[in-house]
Amino acid sequence: MGLSNMDELSFTDSELDNHVRNALKAAIQGDCDFYNQLVAVIHRKEALVTEEVALLVTCLKAMTGAVSCVHIVHHRSLLAAILSMSLWDYGTDVMDALVELLISLASSNGDYVDLCLEMLVMNFMPPPAHSARGLSKKIQVLDRVHSTLEDISNLVPLTPLRLQKIVRDKMPHIYMKEHVIMIYAENILRLESGVMGELVGSTGLVALMDKLIEFDVEISWEDIVQDDFHKDMFDIELEDLENPVDDIVQDGDEVISMFILISRMLTACSFL
Repeated sequence: MGLSNMDELSFTDSELDNHVRNALKAAIQGDCDFYNQLVAVIHRKEALVTEEVALLVTCLKAMTGAVSCVHIVHHRSLLAAILSMSLWDYGTDVMDALVELLISLASSNGDYVDLCLEMLVMNFMPPPAHSARGLSKKIQVLDRVHSTLEDISNLVPLTPLRLQKIVRDKMPHIYMKEHVIMIYAENILRLESGVMGELVGSTGLVALMDKLIEFDVEISWEDIVQDDFHKDMFDIELEDLENPVDDIVQDGDEVISMFILISRMLTACSFL
């Protein structure tokens, strides 16, 4: 049976659930026909037509119902396909089906927790090819990322401690573009005000400050003069911090904006 045949077959949701469950079991025994088709459906990266989106959503939902059959060794290619998906590339139907699958995977087996957390943290930032997706897409993705992290944390109590290390390890390098560091910083501060901050304190904030210091020492005196960095950087009224972060970032002032963003967070936490 080829992949095109799978696209053409008509399954009810319950029938596809059974097919997926049977395919996972069969792959362990060496029969990978339907399993390979499932991997191919999830691994597709090109723009999907309506029917393909519907098939992808149905397969992800079927996977959610069959997580007890997933094996970290025998189903390595399927897990790799799932964990390489980017929420930024899909509409809300696929996003919702994908995060439900991640929650089920993480709560079903401790082996998957770090993998799911790493995938969600990588979705803090859009893929390089999709860096300009607009505020609407950013809200759709990041709301789901953070709500999913919270859901996993509620189901797996040690999640915040594990997430803390992953957030530090995945922090962008100082030589990456400033807007990438900026959006990562925004996500760290969002975590600090939620589940991770409540349980492990401000470790993410400390890591972010370390990164800012590392970034700052890379700025030469010539850069400071050229960028007019000597302007009244700290003459910022607290009411200015009420503006959205996206309105603050202008003309390459991302470093200043990160300091503003952190100041906002510190103010909200009554640290100032």
